[in-house]
Amino acid sequence: ADWILTLPARGEQIVLGCYAYLDGEKHVRASVAMDLIAEKVVAGKKGSALAYLVSPATSHAATDEAAEDSGRRYEETPMWHGLFRKTFGSFAKREFSTAEGTGIKVINGLSSIQGPNYALAKTSQQWRAMVAKADGAVVSANHAPAARTESMVGYATIAAALEGMQSFPPLVAYDPGTACDMMAAILLWDLTDSKSLASPKNPGNHPTDLLAENACHGGIWRCAYDMESVNTASFLFGRFQPSYTPAGSLSI
Repeated sequence: ADWILTLPARGEQIVLGCYAYLDGEKHVRASVAMDLIAEKVVAGKKGSALAYLVSPATSHAATDEAAEDSGRRYEETPMWHGLFRKTFGSFAKREFSTAEGTGIKVINGLSSIQGPNYALAKTSQQWRAMVAKADGAVVSANHAPAARTESMVGYATIAAALEGMQSFPPLVAYDPGTACDMMAAILLWDLTDSKSLASPKNPGNHPTDLLAENACHGGIWRCAYDMESVNTASFLFGRFQPSYTPAGSLSI
């Protein structure tokens, strides 16, 4: 952190990207290290900016529009989905909780495939993002979609489920290059436009608005089903069908 504080020349802004990822408990250690560095940099250099990629595989706030669309999609699901639901207990409806006192819709996106270390690491990053903005820092923290990154496709089970989940609209798996370009464009907007909720000058209605404004969730918010309930089906579909991109998507 001390070294980072010496880097920028006068008039330049520090933008600290907190993107490190490691498998298992090492991810938690890396997140703690990033958090300590971020805390010191933000306190030591006013006007510094933090950047995060928020994960939909956490518990987090979503929009009313997404909740309504998810409910509509559930009512319109094919009849054979209902058969699976009754026989195997899968294809469960995506449920949204309502936070008491605020009316904010909260989605439980926690994933057993990702595991508890991932959930702890990514949730702690959301906390730091909101705290840092409240302390006056510029913070870009946007949901990033599921993508065919090395950490995902390196595991056969996850790779298959990633492809197969696209059988449940509007879920989409992104190619890494497209996801990077999209998230970079949003980051630049966050850093340069005071109308963005990344700016401390724009507090929004609630701290969680920071994470929801430009969420690129890949369809998870609007899907009819809880992701955990379609894991097996996603794996099977992905195991026996080639990689593809749903018609009309911009994920390639």
